[in-house]
Amino acid sequence: MFMGETSDNNSNSSDSEDVPHYSYTENNKLLKYQEAATSSARKDTGDLDGPLARLEAEKKRALIKAWEESEKTKIDNRAYKMQFAVGLWEDSKKASVEAKLKKNAEKMERKKAEYFEKMQNKIAEIHRMAEEKRAGIEAQRGKGLLKIEDTAENFRTRGYSPKKILSCFSA
Repeated sequence: MFMGETSDNNSNSSDSEDVPHYSYTENNKLLKYQEAATSSARKDTGDLDGPLARLEAEKKRALIKAWEESEKTKIDNRAYKMQFAVGLWEDSKKASVEAKLKKNAEKMERKKAEYFEKMQNKIAEIHRMAEEKRAGIEAQRGKGLLKIEDTAENFRTRGYSPKKILSCFSA
């Protein structure tokens, strides 16, 4: 038997046992239960008439706002970390390039100094060669003068006068 059913002992019919019979008070309880179920269903579907429904809606809005703020903060923190990482990357790359620049500048300075020294050595070598040539010219001049002096001495001792080689050029 079902709850709230009344059994009819006098009736032997099977039809009467299958249909439940409710008393008036049991029907009122059932109606109140159904109304409570439908009113809670209305609250779940978004009917915001009651103060509890408004409170639930406020809670939902606050929860959504807190979630939104939390997500925004996460995104901001992630962006800050990424910007910081980019800044570190930039600084390290700048330092690397500046180190290469400094290294190349030092290398160029060394090459410049070496080239300057090489050119100074070339200048010194040219000067040395010029001095040698001057000395050679001076030696030839000295030999030529000695030869002329010897020839002049021979002319004096022998009494010859020098011959003109090209008479057409003499005055």
